[in-house]
Amino acid sequence: MMVKLTKAQRELLQDCVENEHGIIGAVYNFAPARILVEKGMATWLRDDPYSDRLIITDAGRATLKEHL
Repeated sequence: MMVKLTKAQRELLQDCVENEHGIIGAVYNFAPARILVEKGMATWLRDDPYSDRLIITDAGRATLKEHL
């Protein structure tokens, strides 16, 4: 079953994948980033939403592959 992603969510995940460490800058109040964390597709660096660093998870990588 394919998980639905918005364009912004897909772009965030893609940006994470393109970074060698799987990390991008994203502010906590950006809704697409928060939703990815809620769905388990990403997490905040050190589990701190105020770190402004979003990390893709294995689930996020798998979901992104479904959308490519």
